[in-house]
Amino acid sequence: MKILLSGLVITTALLATHTSSATPTALRFSHVVSELTPKGKTATVLSELIAQQMGDKYKLTVYPNSDLYDDKAVFKALQLGDIHFAAPSLSKFGRHTDKFLIYDLPFIFEDIDAALCFSKKASDKNLFASFEKKGFKILAIWPNGMRQISSKTPIKTPGDIKHKKYRIESSNVFFNNIEILGGLPMKTTWEEALNSIKFGVIDAWENSWPNLYTSDAHRHFPYITQLNHDLQGYALITSTDFWNNLPKVDQNKLSELIHIASAQWLELTKKETQEKMQELKRLEHVEVISLSPDETNAWIKALKPTWAHFENIIGKHNIEAAVTCNSEAYQQLLDSNS
Repeated sequence: MKILLSGLVITTALLATHTSSATPTALRFSHVVSELTPKGKTATVLSELIAQQMGDKYKLTVYPNSDLYDDKAVFKALQLGDIHFAAPSLSKFGRHTDKFLIYDLPFIFEDIDAALCFSKKASDKNLFASFEKKGFKILAIWPNGMRQISSKTPIKTPGDIKHKKYRIESSNVFFNNIEILGGLPMKTTWEEALNSIKFGVIDAWENSWPNLYTSDAHRHFPYITQLNHDLQGYALITSTDFWNNLPKVDQNKLSELIHIASAQWLELTKKETQEKMQELKRLEHVEVISLSPDETNAWIKALKPTWAHFENIIGKHNIEAAVTCNSEAYQQLLDSNS
């Protein structure tokens, strides 16, 4: 009986080993926003592509709405191997490498196409390598549109920010921007921001059209200033430990699928930006404040000193490279407000 039991144990162990080897490796993708946003939808697309084309090897599960981690905690979670992919806001990267603060500079990019142009240059010139030294690999840049200001009361001029409690992401550039304008910058996570809006803790914040709509912030902040002053975007990242230990063939295939998903992201985010902007404009309780060229110039003049403040950290050559990605007309506008 003892021999039979031993054989049964050994057989069971071998079967378990075989079953385990046949089971796809579980991968986790954590992000903080709704699955209905461009980021949420693109994460789902990536999960479906992996299921269709690599399902025998990997199964990617997506966790939205900070169900696992917020944008601050995902970096540690990646290093520990608790998750395998994340797409934190670009504004969270400054704590790991100062070079990425360039994405936060006010009015540095005319639109998301200019931001993608610079990201391609940055990749070619190994700017992303500074991030890899910290143990993370950038797989794609996902711009989510330009930021607009959302507030309790109308904001039209830089002076209207004075004394207002203004929610920002954890970026020193954003902190500097609001201090320059005389406001009170408050760094919070996405989840904390939504609660602060709901309970009246803050007076204003900024975000892209899709996020302003899906967050329901407009129910408490009915005024939206159409400023397009900052890029709101994400980077799809993983840990270098995880990525470098994948077979080369799997790296290549995952890169291919990420490229496909990223192309859909760009198409989707442009479409959603226009749709959500129009939907917000149609709401009776929402007032979208459009600015004249002179009023926009006043904002550029007020905020452009931030460039000089961070030039030594970011690198003058990086700032110049970013500017050249804009249209000639926009470059002239920036020059005229120096």
